[in-house]
Amino acid sequence: MPYPVEMMKYFERYDNYENLLIKKFNAHFLWQKLPKKNNKFFVDILFQVGHLSSIFVPWYERAKLGLDGEGDKEILRAILRDEIPRDLPTHQDDRFHDLVEKIGISKNRMLNTEASPQTKRTIKQLFDLIRYPQLDYDLKILVALRIAGEILPAETYRHIVPVLAARFGIQPEESMFYYPHFKHDEKGGKGHADSFSPSLKSLIIDSRTLAIAEKSALKAFKIRLAFYNQFI
Repeated sequence: MPYPVEMMKYFERYDNYENLLIKKFNAHFLWQKLPKKNNKFFVDILFQVGHLSSIFVPWYERAKLGLDGEGDKEILRAILRDEIPRDLPTHQDDRFHDLVEKIGISKNRMLNTEASPQTKRTIKQLFDLIRYPQLDYDLKILVALRIAGEILPAETYRHIVPVLAARFGIQPEESMFYYPHFKHDEKGGKGHADSFSPSLKSLIIDSRTLAIAEKSALKAFKIRLAFYNQFI
């Protein structure tokens, strides 16, 4: 549906704010030093990132149940259907493929490496982020999920994919988890992150809702950033 120009300017300002957060995320010191670190360091990051990935479905399911807008709920349903497709491997199956079958990590190590204390804190904070009730719940939660559940994970995989190729010879087309998630989660990729845009355009319509959206985005951003700070 078309949106009045006056309303659209608020979403555009929010969109620009998101882009600043993405730029700041990609300037994190971890990404500068990652190519120079040893394989153990890199695999440890994959394990901890994997713990966040493993709670994706229950996190989105809980967030979805608190939403009021049916269209907002359908955004999350569509993403969840991609995550656990019918008659196909789930995304966690795909992650297993990349780690065990392509990198060569043992099944025992993959399944039994525990979440670090910081990773456990991050998981708790992500669930706290979607607690119910909150004023302007749909707006806050859609922003939080788009930032912490789609955009920043995609940017993470943007940095991981080249290392997989350089260290382990895993080309993008051979990856079943990391490269596909980078492409379908990234902002501007016409995938999961962009699927939030129609709802956000209808919710970010004035200076009040813009301020709420920016505050929610920053909160989600800080939670994700603190997670990566454990590696520097």
